[in-house]
Amino acid sequence: MIGASEAIAFANHLFTTVRHDEYPDRLVQSLRELAPFEIYSATIFMPNRHPILLHGNLDDFASAQVIETFLTATYLLDAVYTACCAAVEPGLYRLSDLAPDNYFSSDFYNSADFHPCVSDQAGSLAEEIVYMARPTEGLYVVLSLMRTNSVLPFSADEFSDLKLVAPVVLETMSHHWQAAVGKALESDANVAAPVSTLDRAFATFANDKLSPREQTIVCLLLRGHSTLSVAHNLDIAEGTAKVHRRNIYDKLGISSQAQMFLMFCSHIINSRDMQP
Repeated sequence: MIGASEAIAFANHLFTTVRHDEYPDRLVQSLRELAPFEIYSATIFMPNRHPILLHGNLDDFASAQVIETFLTATYLLDAVYTACCAAVEPGLYRLSDLAPDNYFSSDFYNSADFHPCVSDQAGSLAEEIVYMARPTEGLYVVLSLMRTNSVLPFSADEFSDLKLVAPVVLETMSHHWQAAVGKALESDANVAAPVSTLDRAFATFANDKLSPREQTIVCLLLRGHSTLSVAHNLDIAEGTAKVHRRNIYDKLGISSQAQMFLMFCSHIINSRDMQP
């Protein structure tokens, strides 16, 4: 556990480099001294907009195509994006605190073709934790710190140390990437989005085959909710949720959630490619 003097030194270390080129690397280096991690990324997330990658080493772990697909399409299934849409309070979070109950066994989370932090060789992550700064309403700068499955998740002491310096991390992130935030807002200033991107994607997925209720269930399943969680969210019996799930499979001509996931990914990728 770090003490007050170490926390002050940490703050001074970062504040002296804010808005300088060395800040992102200094931030990563300082955090690694508190708790080691292999993968990191800083990203702007906005409801109804594509994420913007600011900094990181994702390209050491995933192909450019997978990263591009995530940033333009499959981010819709990401728990961090969903948390931003839900206007979560700024702070430090374990991804497990933000994600639905079945998220970590979902096809999205474990797919090397669609999730930029999953490797065919190494598998999925041991853990991801995120600093979520909100420099302006409706926009987040998110710093993700990730450990591969070759190491242990972040310990309670490590997480406590990282949380202790969270105010400094969030403030300096907001200040350093202020220009990037301004450009993100300016580029989207005149774009009307009365319906969320995620809702729009699910509303147009197999809408000639599925009822609105079934589309809602598909949305919950693909975002990582179990059948029990679907039932709880919709205030229906678990048996009823299972019947809906079977009916959805029959209407789509599939036999598994993995097939449904691939169909949905193809849908949002094709939708992206058809946009002007």
